[in-house]
Amino acid sequence: MRVRSEYIVEFSGLKNGSHSYDWTLGDAFFDGFNRDGFQQSKLQVSCRMDKDETMLVFHLSIDGVLDFDCDRCLTPFTFRLKGNKTLVFKLNGTASEEEDEDLFVLDASEYQIDMAPHLNDLVQILLPMKRLCQMNEGKPLECDPEMLAKLEAYSTSAEEPEHIDPRWEKLQQLKSDDN
Repeated sequence: MRVRSEYIVEFSGLKNGSHSYDWTLGDAFFDGFNRDGFQQSKLQVSCRMDKDETMLVFHLSIDGVLDFDCDRCLTPFTFRLKGNKTLVFKLNGTASEEEDEDLFVLDASEYQIDMAPHLNDLVQILLPMKRLCQMNEGKPLECDPEMLAKLEAYSTSAEEPEHIDPRWEKLQQLKSDDN
C-alpha cells in the first residue's frame, strides 16, 4: 500500500495539548483499500488530537455520503455515513501492553502515524451489513418492483417436494431418533 503524506501526523515536534486535522476521503483515498461495494464517496473527517508526554488521543468524527447499489434490487442509492471513534496511541510502550482494539503502542523510535489505515477502518466499521434502497439519504426509495418480480420468478420454492427420496427419509428418522 502506498503511503499518502496528507494522512501522516508527525507528532514528535508538536507541543502538548490539542491539535486539529481535517481530511476529505474521496474516491482517490479508497483506491488503495477495499471499497466494499460502494462506487463513489465524499466523506469529511474531523480530528482532534490530544497530546501529552505518554499518549496521543485521536477523537475522530466522520460525516458524508457513499453511493451503493441495493443488495436486493440493484437500484443505485446514496447512503449517509456518520460516526465517531477514539483511538489511543501510547508512546514508548511495549507490544505486550496492547489490551484493546483502540489502543496502539508506539515504539520509542516512531515520530509519525499514518492515519490512512485507521480512517479506512473507521469507514469499514460504520458500513451497514445489508444495503437496501430504504437507507437512501433524504427520501427513502422503494425497491424496483420489476427486479423483485424477476427474483421471485427465479427463486426456488420453499415448499417441500411431494416425493421424498427414501434414503433421505431414513436419514430424517435417524435425526428424530437422536432427539
